[in-house]
Amino acid sequence: AESISDILHSRGAAVDGKKGLVSVLTNKDVSREALDQTFREVAARVRDRPQDTVVVFLAGHTGILEDQRFCLLLPSYPFPKAEPLQVAMRGAVNGVEPGAKLLPEHTLPYTAIMTNMMRLEALNRLVIVDACQAEAIFVDPQVVEISKWMELGSRKARTSYLMAARKGDPAVELDPLRHGLLTFTLLRGMGAIPDEQIPEEIKALSLAPDADFNHDNNLTTGELKSFVEQALPQISAIFPSMVDARRRAVLLPKATRPAANQDDQNLRVQQASEASFPLMPIR
Repeated sequence: AESISDILHSRGAAVDGKKGLVSVLTNKDVSREALDQTFREVAARVRDRPQDTVVVFLAGHTGILEDQRFCLLLPSYPFPKAEPLQVAMRGAVNGVEPGAKLLPEHTLPYTAIMTNMMRLEALNRLVIVDACQAEAIFVDPQVVEISKWMELGSRKARTSYLMAARKGDPAVELDPLRHGLLTFTLLRGMGAIPDEQIPEEIKALSLAPDADFNHDNNLTTGELKSFVEQALPQISAIFPSMVDARRRAVLLPKATRPAANQDDQNLRVQQASEASFPLMPIR
């Protein structure tokens, strides 16, 4: 989250001599109250500015709770102590510690983000979710209803989604990359990974230097999506044993696990719409 926000803030175009607003909430700083306050600040900054862009980045433990609600699981969540490998990884977690009671302050439903985004006058929105089962957002009944309501507005927002995994699939995090697989690939496409932090195996790949495919020095969300679709499978193929170990460590319910012939599908970025808009200068 810090790396993504740093690059967007440093490269983002200045308006009236000011850089764009950036707010990073990590670990115990994340709460519904903090989220609402942050979005109030964003809403004030983009008021009467439909041309502005808002980027929302989410990563962490996730869960699909009752009524198919997609939620981030906060540090206070009563994680099951009997599953240390699963809990140690950023990913999907099933169940709670026996005897524990699940409270509203333990989770952050994605609908809380959607509700806040409804109030934004900036019409370009990019949502990045580097977490297990990220695409389950689109079958969350409350998200579906909010999306329908937003479509009735007089000014249609262009919302582009980049998801690390579909419903039932784990997102992959690799130690040599120092990030989740999707986040590393995004940063690589943004030209934000220092050369000394790129493993030699990845340097040997015939990857584009960044996602600026038309060489106009401006990165669009469409170019970033295309870069991830091309590079992510190649990067993941370098670490087959690590990828497999991470998949097996995230013990998803049998009913939601992908079939064997779909095993590689979680290594493809998902995008809910074909909306593409300028994001930032590439350098």
